[in-house]
Amino acid sequence: MDHELTRIIFITFLCLLVIIRSIYKLRYNHLISMKAFHYEPVWLILIRYVFGILLMAATVSRIFIPAYFVEYYIDLPLWLQFAGILISFVSLLLLTASHRALGDNFSTSIDTENTHEIIMRGPYKIIRHPMYVAYLLFFTGLFLISRSALFGISGVVIILSLMILRLPYEENALTEKYPEIYPGYKKRTGAFFPKKQKDIWLNKKVS
Repeated sequence: MDHELTRIIFITFLCLLVIIRSIYKLRYNHLISMKAFHYEPVWLILIRYVFGILLMAATVSRIFIPAYFVEYYIDLPLWLQFAGILISFVSLLLLTASHRALGDNFSTSIDTENTHEIIMRGPYKIIRHPMYVAYLLFFTGLFLISRSALFGISGVVIILSLMILRLPYEENALTEKYPEIYPGYKKRTGAFFPKKQKDIWLNKKVS
């Protein structure tokens, strides 16, 4: 794919992400939050900050000085770049659907103070953390489009740190606030993938 066209597509998807996030952050007044330090270990936050800096460097270089990190670009077949466009588009649809389902329950940190209910509609009807899935798809898609290994690795590490390391803290907080609801919801749904009907039936039998 032409380098300039790739750059334009890359910028377009990033702008769409910023627009979607800004709309919901402004709507529910979640622009800035320092509450992560109250709910997460400092080392876990530092992981995101360090790789966030690398992600920003990769983004800026890919947009403004693409030749600067050329050694970090990976040769990919054209069909994979087109697959990246499709994956990125689907990820933004999933992100929007997740935000719409969450409404004012949306938070950028593990903060259950403003959580009024356990959301079980939209994507949350079948998986518990569709927003994490959306971001993993987004960074994977943009990696395939941009071919920037630095961007792909940084973005995926940030999201995986949330999906693997932060998730237990988040689910424990929700279980503590909703001890009669969340455990049952957790049995019926998968964290990132829908549960098979067989698994749901087995959970019901055990409970």
